[in-house]
Amino acid sequence: MDKSWEELKKYLPDGWEAKAKELGALVRRREIKTADELLALNLLHVKDGGSFQATSSLMKLTEGISLDKNAVYNRITSSWQWLRWMTEGVCGLQGITIPKPDYLGNKTVRMIDASDIALKGSKTSDYRLHYDFDLFGFQARSLNMTEASEGEKLTRYEIRPDDIVIADRVYGTITGIEHVKAGHGGFILRLRSKAFKLYNHAGEQLRLLPLIRHLAEHESMDIDCFYKLPTGELRPVRIVVMKKDKQAIEQSSGASGQKLKYFQ
Repeated sequence: MDKSWEELKKYLPDGWEAKAKELGALVRRREIKTADELLALNLLHVKDGGSFQATSSLMKLTEGISLDKNAVYNRITSSWQWLRWMTEGVCGLQGITIPKPDYLGNKTVRMIDASDIALKGSKTSDYRLHYDFDLFGFQARSLNMTEASEGEKLTRYEIRPDDIVIADRVYGTITGIEHVKAGHGGFILRLRSKAFKLYNHAGEQLRLLPLIRHLAEHESMDIDCFYKLPTGELRPVRIVVMKKDKQAIEQSSGASGQKLKYFQ
C-alpha cells in the first residue's frame, strides 16, 4: 500500500480491521483476504460511481485481485454494517456526532431530505433520492428513488408518536405539518417564505420581520403564533428565530439575515 493509503487509515477507528470479520464483511478469504483489500474494494466502488463491472476491472489493475462483477456485488453488499460502524467511528473522532441527550428518552430524531441525481450527459435532474436518517441511531430508515418530478414532502413518510422530524424549508407546508401531527410526532422545520400565512392570538395576520428586526447577532426569540387550515381553524405553532452574524449572512448569499424554523 502507498503512503496515501496508510495516511487514510490513520483516520479510521481503532479495531476497524477486526470489526470486518466480526460484522460478517470479511468471511470467505479467497480473493479478498484482508480488511485492507476489502476497504479498497469498497472505496473503488464508490469512486467509480457504483458500477460493479468497473470496480472489478479497477481491483485487477490496482490490487492484482481478480473478481467478477457478481463477486464484487456480494462483497460490497456484505460490507454495509462494517462501513456503517466505521463511518460512525470516523464522525465521532472528528467531533461531528454527539450522544443522544437524556431528555429525549425513547424519541427518535429523523432527518429527512432528498438529493437530485443526473445521468451522464443530462442537463437536468433525472432522479430524486429521498432519504430518512435516524440521527442518533446513525443509520438510514429508508431510501427511495423516484423520478425527479416527485416532490419532496413529509406525507411520503410514516410518522410515529415518538418521532421528531427535522427537515429543510421545502418540507415546511401545512399539509406536511398536519401529517406529522396526525401521527402524533414532533417537528423542526425551516420556515419557507410565503409558504402560508401566520396569525396572532387574535386571529390577525402576523408579520414576522417587524418583530425580529431588533435582534442582535446570535440573539434569539420565540414567537407563539398560528397557521390556518382550509376550514378556518387556527393551529398553534412556535417560531424560533436567531439573528445570523455577518459572516453567516455572507455565506448564505443573499439571505435575509434571519434564520427561522418551525418548532413543535
